[in-house]
Amino acid sequence: MHKAMITAAVAAVALTVACQTSKPAPPAAQKAPTPQAAKAAPAKAAPKAAPKPSKGFNASPLERKLTTSELAVRNLNSAIKARQRAYEAAPESITISQTLVDMLLTRSQFMGTFKDLDQALEVSQKLLKAHPKDTRALELRAQTYQAVHRFADALADLKAANAIDGKERHHAITNVWLAQGDKLQQVLDIRQRAFDKGPTFQNTTALAAALAAVGRYKDADKHWVAALTDHYRDVSPFAVAYVAFQRGVMWAEQAGDADKGIALYTEAVRILPGYVVANVHLAELESEANKLPQAKERLAALIDKTQDPEPGGLLSELLAKTDPERAKTLAERSKSIYEDLFKRHPYAFLDHGSEFFMGPGEDPKRALKLAQTNLTIRHNSRALEIGLDAAEAASNKEALCAIAAMAPKTHPTTGLKESLKKVEGQCKANP
Repeated sequence: MHKAMITAAVAAVALTVACQTSKPAPPAAQKAPTPQAAKAAPAKAAPKAAPKPSKGFNASPLERKLTTSELAVRNLNSAIKARQRAYEAAPESITISQTLVDMLLTRSQFMGTFKDLDQALEVSQKLLKAHPKDTRALELRAQTYQAVHRFADALADLKAANAIDGKERHHAITNVWLAQGDKLQQVLDIRQRAFDKGPTFQNTTALAAALAAVGRYKDADKHWVAALTDHYRDVSPFAVAYVAFQRGVMWAEQAGDADKGIALYTEAVRILPGYVVANVHLAELESEANKLPQAKERLAALIDKTQDPEPGGLLSELLAKTDPERAKTLAERSKSIYEDLFKRHPYAFLDHGSEFFMGPGEDPKRALKLAQTNLTIRHNSRALEIGLDAAEAASNKEALCAIAAMAPKTHPTTGLKESLKKVEGQCKANP
């Protein structure tokens, strides 16, 4: 993603795990911030780091003062405005379009500004119309298609680019495969070869994501940490918060270690307090750890600052018993936002939408339909877990067993294994 300065372009690092969390992203869907991105002047040190959950585990491996989140976000917003003005003056400029899309996807991923997805898609589509045979335009549209989970379209654009110049574009293609939960061993092999040629921040984080996807969590964590300690030379907080969040997703959601997840999500929001999805994931774990006041306060602080419906949806669940009137208002608000997002980006919010309608949205049949649609475009462990939960919520045994039968025999996450055990007696399915 980006660093804070107005003039710099953001260098791409695959936001591969982003899709494993299901948020559109830049949607690593979705790129990760790199040292090449623009710089801002360092400011005073961030607050005290999150406590370590276990001996030898370090949630805050980077010992360096970073630019404050306030300055970094303000500079990113200013950079976007400046680039939008430049784009209006030269809409067919490939360089300007590339930089603008990178910035918009960065802000969308961290701040939940989903209108930025609309503009990023529009810019990339117009650029390709102006330059139909330029591989850079095809790559840019593929990037935005991945951000809104149009994976088949992204692969088609990358294939078209390959037909023009013969280049394989392994990095971009493996991003899509990883987001889909497809060809995981091939993804790992390709990324290992890239890393072996010479480690960088980009290929180290890419390898970490691939290792996590095949269940090699300790190896993955070493590479996530090394990406910062050995290859990150900047002062922007975006890349550092991104790594903390991805480590949290891996440990909490894939490996089933909530303590490490809490420490890492806490680190991510310490560095970047406005990081919406990190706050939501942390609030989920806080509520499960009997820290409801903290979770409620965290979510309430986000609702008016983001276009993401998830904070309001989760808060409505947490308030259902103590404040049903407010809970209903929040649920209705989140439902309205989801309906609008489904119209604009039909595939980007299927997983979170399914979870919402299983809970405060109170429509389990619709939740199942959304989950089943999601499974037509991706079949990673998270998509399968949501599908199983939705089928149970809808009391649809036929769908439950059909989804269980789709589970991979290799590399299931801890959560998926547990979900399959629950339905084993009904469907006799287990990885």
